[in-house]
Amino acid sequence: MTLPDGNLVHGTTNVYGNHGCRCEACKEAHRRNHNDFMRRVRESGELAAPDKKHDTAYRYDLAC
Repeated sequence: MTLPDGNLVHGTTNVYGNHGCRCEACKEAHRRNHNDFMRRVRESGELAAPDKKHDTAYRYDLAC
């Protein structure tokens, strides 16, 4: 993907999410960000909350 010169930096979640870039650097930034998010959710105890809906892809991703 070609981005405007000087406006965007590859290897960021902004370029991956908002501009659709799928270069290796942007995919790696997204992967790291998503893994950090999932770790925080798991550590927060949200998985044990009885009011959270089960049987969803989101819950599966959280290792429910």
